[in-house]
Parts: sequence; structure tokens; C-alpha cells
Amino acid sequence: MAETDPFARDGVATSSAVRRLDLILVMYCTGSMKWVSTILKANLSNIVVGFAEHRIKVNVGLMEFRDALVEHQRDIAFNFHEWKNENTLTDDVGEVAEAVSNLKFKGGGDNGAESSLDAIWHAAFHDDWTEGARRVL
Repeated sequence: MAETDPFARDGVATSSAVRRLDLILVMYCTGSMKWVSTILKANLSNIVVGFAEHRIKVNVGLMEFRDALVEHQRDIAFNFHEWKNENTLTDDVGEVAEAVSNLKFKGGGDNGAESSLDAIWHAAFHDDWTEGARRVL
């Protein structure tokens, strides 16, 4: 019996070659979200290993965002992390875990400035996607 392929389309399995996945973690870095970094750091290796068991090579990116009010106008600060390989995607899970550990969670509150959709849009249109890889935010 053929192994279940998470990348199969319309029930047709793809080849057994290693597939590629670009995963960008979009992190809302305000005070109330610090708990997310703790859980992510604890599970990041398991996530990547899980994909590897299905012959899927994962490159990970990290974009943090937070809301701010500048001169009474909504402004959202976006920051893509650049890795040792001078790219916004890396296969070094340890480097990603360290970056997640070093995120600063501050600000926020009930100022109406949060916009997760803006952050997702910003991440989706960055220019370092791996050619031929599936894209996940």
C-alpha cells in the first residue's frame, strides 16, 4: 500500500523525491503573546522532524510585527529576521529557536492597531521564497 503523501493533489501521489516547504512564522510580538514563543520554541524541532519523516525539507523564516501608534495614526512595524546565510529563510532550526527566544514582547494593549492580516500579506509577498517550494505562513 502506498504511503500517504501530504503533498498529493487530487489523490495522486507525487514522486518519492524530497519535497520543499518554506514556512514563515509570523509572530505578533506584544506583551500578551509571549506565551506563544515558549510553546513554539518547545515544538519547533518536532515540527521540522515531522515534515522530514515525510521527505519534506523545510526552510523557516521569522517575521515579527507589533502595532504602534505614531502621532495618533496606526502604524505596524514589520521585521524579517536575516539568518547567518544572509537570507530570510534557513534550514537551521537551532538558529530559528534562538531568534524566537530573543524576540522582545512589548507594547500592545487596547489601542485598536493590531492587524494580523496586514502582517500575513506583508509576509506572503516577501521575495525570498524557494523556487518550487510550497509556501506556508
